[in-house]
Amino acid sequence: MIKKLFLYTFFLSLSLIAQGQGELVPMISTYFGGNQGDWIQGVCQDSDGNYYISGSTISTNLPVTIGAYQSNYSGAGDVFIAKFSPSLNLIWCTYFGGNSLECYPAIIVSDDGYIYLSFYTVSDDLIAPDDTLYQYHGGVDPYIAKFNLDGNFIWGKYFGSGFNENSIALSFSQNSLILSYLRKNMPAYNPIPPSGPYYSYNNLNLFDNFESYSSSGLSYYASVLKLNFDGNCTESISIGFNTSMVANSQRQTLNEKLIFPIGVAGGPQTAYLPDGTSLDQSDRFLQTCFFEFDLDSLELLHYSYSFPVIALNPIRFLQLAENKRYYSMAFTNMYPDAMPPLVGNFGSQLPVNSSSNQIPDGYHQLLDTTETIIWSGNIFASAISAENAVFLDGADIIKLGNAQEIYPYAVNGNFSGSTEDGSVVIFDGAMNLVLSTLFGGSGDDYFYSGMDIGDQTFLAVGSSSSIDYPTTANAFQSQNAGSIDGILTIFKYNHVGIEELTESSSGYRVYPLPAKESVTIELKENEFVNQSKLFNATGSLIDIQSNPSSNQRLTLKTADLLSGLYLVQLYHGNSFVGSVKIVVE
Repeated sequence: MIKKLFLYTFFLSLSLIAQGQGELVPMISTYFGGNQGDWIQGVCQDSDGNYYISGSTISTNLPVTIGAYQSNYSGAGDVFIAKFSPSLNLIWCTYFGGNSLECYPAIIVSDDGYIYLSFYTVSDDLIAPDDTLYQYHGGVDPYIAKFNLDGNFIWGKYFGSGFNENSIALSFSQNSLILSYLRKNMPAYNPIPPSGPYYSYNNLNLFDNFESYSSSGLSYYASVLKLNFDGNCTESISIGFNTSMVANSQRQTLNEKLIFPIGVAGGPQTAYLPDGTSLDQSDRFLQTCFFEFDLDSLELLHYSYSFPVIALNPIRFLQLAENKRYYSMAFTNMYPDAMPPLVGNFGSQLPVNSSSNQIPDGYHQLLDTTETIIWSGNIFASAISAENAVFLDGADIIKLGNAQEIYPYAVNGNFSGSTEDGSVVIFDGAMNLVLSTLFGGSGDDYFYSGMDIGDQTFLAVGSSSSIDYPTTANAFQSQNAGSIDGILTIFKYNHVGIEELTESSSGYRVYPLPAKESVTIELKENEFVNQSKLFNATGSLIDIQSNPSSNQRLTLKTADLLSGLYLVQLYHGNSFVGSVKIVVE
C-alpha cells in the first residue's frame, strides 16, 4: 500500500510539473466516518494549529471519544464535531442532535478559545433556555451551540421564526457574533421575536416601497442579527422582497461591514430594491445583488447589482486586498444575449459555448473599490461541476469543488475514471492559472470546504463513496467504513517558474523581439504544431491557442500582455514539441 501510494503521489506530482501548471502533492489524506453516510462540511483552526470539523451523519458508530457530550446517534440525522491535531490525528469527537433532522453545519473558533456551531434543525428538543425567544418556533430553524476547545457544551439556542430559514452564516465582529440568513414566508404582522430591536421592519423604513404589495407584508426576507457571546440578540435588521431569493451560506466581513450576496428571482413579479429601484426580470432567471451592512449599527449602507446577466446563485465572496474584491458565482448561459463581461488574461481566452456539452461551472470577477472590473471569466467543464469553496492563501486563490469527466486544464484528465472527483483550481493574485486538477477514487468524491494553512499548503474536506480514495500512510482512517465517508486531505502546492518549464528552445526563428502587437514563431521543417500554451515568468498558464496543422508559422497576439518575459510551449496533440522564450515590450 505504501509503495502504491508513493508511486501515485510521485506520478501525480511529475505529471503536474510536466504540464507546467505547478505541483500539487497530498501530504496527509484520510477518511473519517462510520457505517452509513458522513459528510464533512465545515472546517476551522485554533491558534495551536488544531483543526475542528463539522458535518452531517446518519452513521450509528462514528468514532466518538470517551466523555463526549453526546455519545450516541439520535436516529434521525445528526451533526457532529471533531477535533484533530495538526497531523490529522483525532483528539475528540461528539454527535449533536435531537428527535428529528440536523444538517448543514458550519463551525468557527474565536480568538479567546470557544467553538460556535451553527446548523439547520427541525428537532424541537435541543437544549434551549427558558426564554421562549430562543426556543423552537417550528419549520426549519437556525440553531447555534457554543463549546469550549475540549468539546464541553456551554449553551445552545434556536433563532427561528416559525417559518423556514436557510442560507445560515455565522461570523465574528469585534465583541459580537453576526448571524445572517434568509427567511421565507414570514408575514409582517408576526415578527419573531415579537419585541425589541431583533426585528426592525418599522424602525429603519427600508420597506416603504414594498408595503403596497401585501397587507400582511412581504414573503421573503434577508435578516442580519447581532448577538453577544452569551447568544443574546442585541440588534437586527431585515430586508424584504416580494419575490423569491436565494443565497449561499458565505458572507464576508470587511472593515466592519457585512457583504451579503443575494440572488433575487425573476418571473411574473417585479422585484424592488430598498430605494424603490425596479429590477424587471421577466426574462431573467435570477438577478445577483450585493448588500453591505454596517456591523455597528446594522444600517444598510450600500447595495449594487453589478451582474445584469443570468446567474443561478451568488456562490462566494472573497476579499483579496483592501482595494480589491473577488466575486465568484454559479452561472448558466441560458440566454446567449446575456453573457457576462469577460476581461483579462484568462477568462477572456476561454471558449464560450464552443460545443453543446460545455457549460460554465463558475463566473468570477475581480473588482476595485469603484466596482470597475479588473478581471473576469468563466471556467468550463464537459459536464456539470460545482464550486463549493473559495479561499485565499497569501495572494493565491484556491477553488475546491467537484467535477465530472474532463475538467478544464486538468492534468492527466480524471485520474480515477470515476463518475465524479474532487476538483482543485488555483489562481495567483493576478488571476493567472497556477494549476487545475481532479483528485479522487473510483467512486464519487466531493470537496465541500477548505482553509489556508500557510506556506502554499491547504486543507480540503468533503465526502467520498470511493473505496480507494488516495489516503496516505499516516492516515487516521485508511479505509472507507461505510457507503459514504468524510475525507480530509492536506495538500502542498508549488508554483513552477519559467526555467523549470523550458525543455527545448533552440532552432526556432522568432520575430519581432521584443514584441508589441504580436510575435511570430517559424516552425521547423516537417514539424507540426496544433496547440500552444503561453506562460508568464512565474510559470502560470495564461492562454491556450489552436494552430492549423498546415500552418508553419504560429502568430500570437501580445498587445494585451504586460511587459516581461514569457514562455510558449508547442504541442502536437498531447505530445510536447518544444518551447520558445519571448519578450514583450
